[in-house]
Amino acid sequence: MLLTWFLLVAIMITAYVVLDGFDLGVGVLHLFVARTEEERRLLMRAIGPVWDGNEVWLLASGSPLFHLKRHAPF
Repeated sequence: MLLTWFLLVAIMITAYVVLDGFDLGVGVLHLFVARTEEERRLLMRAIGPVWDGNEVWLLASGSPLFHLKRHAPF
């Protein structure tokens, strides 16, 4: 049972890191890669679907950690 919860939380945190790395990376790169306003808008539209989606994974992984604290052996 504990292994199942561990894997679930690990997958959720991994999803958060991947999605957050994507939008932070595009945010930094648009300063150097995009030369025109149209290119900047194109980069910003690329992260539109996942802009705030990564925080959902962070909250979703925090909830099992909070609730599993009572089952911890220490």
